[in-house]
Amino acid sequence: MLADPEYTWSEAQQIGGYRAALGVPLLRDGKVVGVIFVAKDEPQPFTPRQIELVTTFADQAVIALENVRLFEEVQSRTREIQEALEYQTATGEVLNVISRSPSQVQPVLDTIVETATRLCSADFGYVFRLQDDGRFHLVASDDRQPRFTEFLAQHPIFPGDGSLTGRVAIEKRTLHIPDAQTDPSYRWTEWLELTGFHTFLSVPLMKDGEVSGVIALARKKTSPFSEKQTNLERFGVARNREL
Repeated sequence: MLADPEYTWSEAQQIGGYRAALGVPLLRDGKVVGVIFVAKDEPQPFTPRQIELVTTFADQAVIALENVRLFEEVQSRTREIQEALEYQTATGEVLNVISRSPSQVQPVLDTIVETATRLCSADFGYVFRLQDDGRFHLVASDDRQPRFTEFLAQHPIFPGDGSLTGRVAIEKRTLHIPDAQTDPSYRWTEWLELTGFHTFLSVPLMKDGEVSGVIALARKKTSPFSEKQTNLERFGVARNREL
């Protein structure tokens, strides 16, 4: 290494004290994905047999890395399939409730809020519907926060910026607040202290281009909902047609 004019990693050589070195690439589809590096203190070459042995190790390492990659891909795909089955099963459960109670809305709403809260790993879920007074009234809840549920039942929500449900009514789209405690527009701060909620997701129920209701979920910890979980929008729209 001391006689190689192109080797400039002199600090490493001084610390390691090596004089001869061998580098073998880990190749996958013609691309280098890693390197095996071996060195020795004496300035003498590695033998062809030693080089062949390290090359074999490199090939084995590539196989091991590829197996891990394929395994992780399979695991990821398996999780996606399981999640899709859970969503499909949940949708089927709601449809079964609709078929069993064609003239009753409440069982459907109760099933929707329970299912959405469970699938999205939320700490609290509720459903509002727009009434004739222009406000959104609480019509279903998982009731894990009795005091907050009572407050919501007694305080219908006007469209506006103060609450997330009110914002959804104005903007007519799914809205997500990663941390309401740092959101300057969120005004129900006293209830944030009482419930400990941080993260919110609200999804509109659309009918004829207007918001007729809202599905809302909350988490106590600052943990954003995933993209798949926010796709409750399609779930909500589809169910609203039945309501």
